Amino acid sequence: MTGERTLIQATVDRLAPVIAPERIWILTNDFVRDEIVRQLPEVPASQIIAEPAQRNTAPAIALAAHILHSIDPKAVFGVFPPIM
Repeated sequence: MTGERTLIQATVDRLAPVIAPERIWILTNDFVRDEIVRQLPEVPASQIIAEPAQRNTAPAIALAAHILHSIDPKAVFGVFPPIM
C-alpha cells in the first residue's frame, strides 16, 4: 500500500486523467481477482480478467493484447504494472 491506497488503486488513480475507468482492462490471477474487483468498483468487473493459467508476465501481456485486439483492432494498448 502507498498511504491509504493499494498499488493497483494508485495505478488506476495515475491513469484517471487520461483514461476513463470503463476503458481500463486488468489481467490478473484467480487468487487476487475478487479483491481487485472489490478495490476498483469504478472499473467494470467484466474487464478484470483472471488468466486461465498463471504463466508470468509476458504471456499475460500477450493474452491481454489478444483480448483487446479482438474487441477493437485499433485500440491503444499500454502496460502499467503497479510500482512501489
